[in-house]
Amino acid sequence: MKPMGVFIKPVSGGCNMKRVYCFYRAEQRRGNVSSFGVMNDRTIKNVLRKAIPYSAGVCSIAFQGGIPF
Repeated sequence: MKPMGVFIKPVSGGCNMKRVYCFYRAEQRRGNVSSFGVMNDRTIKNVLRKAIPYSAGVCSIAFQGGIPF
């Protein structure tokens, strides 16, 4: 197993601030679902519980959620 990175975006398209620099707004427009809601704590914990052992001890974790996160 190799070191890995995990990028978690727990808020999805929940931001209503409409910032011009937000990359996610363009992504929302291209998809069929504008928002997948907010990821709950249980899901985040499960992702981390599985990712850390899989990463052979080196796991970089980033959370990105913008203003509402």
